[in-house]
Amino acid sequence: VPVTEPQVVDALRPVQDPELRRSIVDLGMVREVRIDGPRVSVQVALTVPGCPMKAEIQQSVVGAVKALDGVDATDVEFTVMTESELSDLRERLHGDPASTAGTNSTYGHSEG
Repeated sequence: VPVTEPQVVDALRPVQDPELRRSIVDLGMVREVRIDGPRVSVQVALTVPGCPMKAEIQQSVVGAVKALDGVDATDVEFTVMTESELSDLRERLHGDPASTAGTNSTYGHSEG
């Protein structure tokens, strides 16, 4: 029985971006999953071109997918996030920049 796309995505959930320390699935970095019998191809969108952690991410993705029953080979293809995707990512990590939460400044002083 060939593996399914939801199974592959679930297997990738524990894989984290080494810098952001969040799941590549939750960060929206998994762009596409293609299944051709026992071969699975995953497209991962990096946050920056020339990401220094690219090899580490590739190794983690391959390890996670190859652990699935019925997968003999895993290919990882890299692309780079668009400005729009990066904006969505920043919002997910830091919240909506238009919200007022966290904008109140507090000043302290001491008298002696």
